[in-house]
Amino acid sequence: MDTLEHVRLVVIGGGVMGRAIVEGGLRAGVLDAAAVVVAEPDARRRTDFESLGVGVAATGVEALTRPERTVRVTGRTAGSWC
Repeated sequence: MDTLEHVRLVVIGGGVMGRAIVEGGLRAGVLDAAAVVVAEPDARRRTDFESLGVGVAATGVEALTRPERTVRVTGRTAGSWC
């Protein structure tokens, strides 16, 4: 399977679903860790994502200043992450 070239992904929320998307995509080889940013307010979860080699940000606004594509994977409102 080919990686998604020229696609940058922001995952808003590093909970169970966000982690499954990131880990699954990396494991399957369809995501490049350098093209992924996870917005997660919890410092411990950010550290966990950093260990996967992806970028992290504490807020959605911070994360969205980097990539071009966003997938919202949390039930929280966008305003609560900004």
